[in-house]
Amino acid sequence: MANQDQVLMENIKNPSLKRYFTPASARQQTRKWRIVSESVAQEVKKKADVKVAAGKTANPVTAPEKSTDDSGSEFATISDEKETLQKEYEQLSGTKPDGRWNEAKLKAKIETLKPTGL
Repeated sequence: MANQDQVLMENIKNPSLKRYFTPASARQQTRKWRIVSESVAQEVKKKADVKVAAGKTANPVTAPEKSTDDSGSEFATISDEKETLQKEYEQLSGTKPDGRWNEAKLKAKIETLKPTGL
Protein backbone atom coordinates (compact mmCIF):
# COMPACT_ATOMS: atom_id res chain seq x y z
CA MET A 1 0.00 0.00 0.00
CA ALA A 2 1.17 3.50 -0.65
CA ASN A 3 1.93 5.98 2.08
CA GLN A 4 -1.07 8.10 2.91
CA ASP A 5 -1.28 11.49 4.55
CA GLN A 6 -2.90 11.24 7.93
CA VAL A 7 -4.01 13.80 10.46
CA LEU A 8 -3.82 13.14 14.20
CA MET A 9 -6.90 14.55 15.90
CA GLU A 10 -8.08 14.60 19.50
CA ASN A 11 -11.60 14.62 20.81
CA ILE A 12 -12.69 18.08 21.99
CA LYS A 13 -14.59 16.81 25.05
CA ASN A 14 -12.04 14.12 25.96
CA PRO A 15 -8.52 15.10 24.76
CA SER A 16 -7.11 11.72 25.77
CA LEU A 17 -8.95 10.19 22.78
CA LYS A 18 -6.74 10.53 19.73
CA ARG A 19 -7.44 9.15 16.27
CA TYR A 20 -5.84 9.33 12.83
CA PHE A 21 -8.02 10.60 9.99
CA THR A 22 -7.38 11.20 6.32
CA PRO A 23 -7.19 14.91 5.46
CA ALA A 24 -10.57 14.82 3.71
CA SER A 25 -12.20 13.12 6.67
CA ALA A 26 -10.47 15.47 9.13
CA ARG A 27 -12.09 18.47 7.43
CA GLN A 28 -15.51 16.95 8.05
CA GLN A 29 -14.89 16.04 11.70
CA THR A 30 -14.33 19.56 13.08
CA ARG A 31 -17.33 19.56 15.46
CA LYS A 32 -16.10 16.73 17.68
CA TRP A 33 -12.38 16.58 16.86
CA ARG A 34 -9.54 19.10 16.66
CA ILE A 35 -6.30 18.73 14.75
CA VAL A 36 -3.21 17.93 16.80
CA SER A 37 -0.70 17.32 13.99
CA GLU A 38 -0.48 16.29 10.37
CA SER A 39 1.88 13.50 9.39
CA VAL A 40 2.59 10.92 6.75
CA ALA A 41 1.76 7.51 8.13
CA GLN A 42 4.01 4.57 7.53
CA GLU A 43 2.93 1.92 5.10
CA VAL A 44 -0.12 0.14 6.45
CA LYS A 45 0.05 -3.65 6.41
CA LYS A 46 -2.94 -5.89 6.01
CA LYS A 47 -3.74 -8.52 8.63
CA ALA A 48 -2.54 -11.33 6.37
CA ASP A 49 0.83 -9.58 5.97
CA VAL A 50 1.14 -9.16 9.73
CA LYS A 51 0.51 -12.87 10.37
CA VAL A 52 3.13 -13.90 7.84
CA ALA A 53 5.57 -11.35 9.25
CA ALA A 54 5.03 -12.72 12.76
CA GLY A 55 6.08 -16.18 11.59
CA LYS A 56 2.63 -17.71 11.51
CA THR A 57 1.67 -19.60 8.43
CA ALA A 58 -1.46 -18.36 6.78
CA ASN A 59 -3.94 -21.05 5.74
CA PRO A 60 -4.70 -20.70 2.07
CA VAL A 61 -8.37 -20.20 1.39
CA THR A 62 -9.64 -22.40 -1.38
CA ALA A 63 -12.81 -21.73 -3.27
CA PRO A 64 -15.38 -24.50 -3.29
CA GLU A 65 -15.33 -26.59 -6.39
CA LYS A 66 -18.00 -25.63 -8.86
CA SER A 67 -20.05 -28.49 -10.09
CA THR A 68 -21.03 -28.02 -13.68
CA ASP A 69 -23.45 -30.00 -15.74
CA ASP A 70 -23.08 -30.76 -19.43
CA SER A 71 -24.34 -27.28 -20.37
CA GLY A 72 -21.40 -25.69 -18.51
CA SER A 73 -23.59 -23.71 -16.10
CA GLU A 74 -22.40 -23.44 -12.51
CA PHE A 75 -25.92 -22.96 -11.16
CA ALA A 76 -28.14 -25.69 -9.75
CA THR A 77 -30.39 -27.40 -12.23
CA ILE A 78 -33.91 -28.70 -11.76
CA SER A 79 -34.32 -32.43 -12.24
CA ASP A 80 -36.53 -33.68 -15.05
CA GLU A 81 -38.97 -35.25 -12.57
CA LYS A 82 -39.37 -32.02 -10.64
CA GLU A 83 -39.85 -30.08 -13.86
CA THR A 84 -42.65 -32.38 -15.02
CA LEU A 85 -44.29 -32.25 -11.58
CA GLN A 86 -44.16 -28.44 -11.67
CA LYS A 87 -45.82 -28.39 -15.09
CA GLU A 88 -48.51 -30.79 -13.91
CA TYR A 89 -49.16 -28.67 -10.80
CA GLU A 90 -49.41 -25.55 -12.95
CA GLN A 91 -51.96 -27.21 -15.25
CA LEU A 92 -54.10 -28.39 -12.35
CA SER A 93 -54.00 -25.26 -10.20
CA GLY A 94 -53.53 -22.52 -12.78
CA THR A 95 -50.67 -20.97 -10.76
CA LYS A 96 -46.96 -21.63 -10.70
CA PRO A 97 -45.68 -23.79 -7.83
CA ASP A 98 -43.27 -22.47 -5.24
CA GLY A 99 -39.74 -23.04 -6.55
CA ARG A 100 -38.57 -24.27 -3.14
CA TRP A 101 -40.90 -27.28 -3.12
CA ASN A 102 -39.21 -30.64 -3.60
CA GLU A 103 -40.62 -33.58 -5.53
CA ALA A 104 -42.39 -35.09 -2.50
CA LYS A 105 -44.21 -31.87 -1.67
CA LEU A 106 -45.17 -31.35 -5.32
CA LYS A 107 -46.61 -34.89 -5.46
CA ALA A 108 -48.62 -34.25 -2.29
CA LYS A 109 -50.00 -30.95 -3.64
CA ILE A 110 -50.90 -32.57 -6.96
CA GLU A 111 -52.74 -35.38 -5.16
CA THR A 112 -54.85 -32.82 -3.26
CA LEU A 113 -55.66 -31.00 -6.51
CA LYS A 114 -56.62 -34.07 -8.55
CA PRO A 115 -60.36 -34.67 -8.66
CA THR A 116 -61.40 -37.80 -6.84
CA GLY A 117 -63.31 -40.38 -8.88
CA LEU A 118 -66.69 -40.78 -7.14
